[in-house]
Amino acid sequence: MVAELEALLPDLDPADRARSLAAIAQHHMLGDDIEPATRVALTAERAAEELDLRDVLLQARIERASALLVDGDPAGQQLLAETVVRAEQAGEHVLAARGLFNLMGMGQLPTDERPGVVRRFQRQLDLAGYESMGGWLPGAVVESNMAEGGLDRGRALAGRTG
Repeated sequence: MVAELEALLPDLDPADRARSLAAIAQHHMLGDDIEPATRVALTAERAAEELDLRDVLLQARIERASALLVDGDPAGQQLLAETVVRAEQAGEHVLAARGLFNLMGMGQLPTDERPGVVRRFQRQLDLAGYESMGGWLPGAVVESNMAEGGLDRGRALAGRTG
């Protein structure tokens, strides 16, 4: 299926090609195909920069950073964190939520940073009206509250969300 889409890329107008490349990069990243995810994301980034497609640029960077993170490259975490901030500032709430989700799930966040990231993730989900990732949130909220408020507070929250 992806090969069929890739075969159609030359026939697309430049903006649609850039968007398609970002989607293909996401497909590869989700399949843990790190090299193609990184390569295609870089191509999408270049096209998005040339065409001034901010949303595509943000998506492509989230895919590339996430792929780097999966591959154990510490540069991925920094790039992902920076790109998420840009997505939040641009009002790209779905992209910001996806990036924060990946950062929490794959990143090596210090315990004291997790509560703030969880709050940002919850806010972006709310702003995006994006509930499909929300099922993961109660556990993250409990974990972050345990880090902030101690074991008793975390247990009380776990009782309410379980």
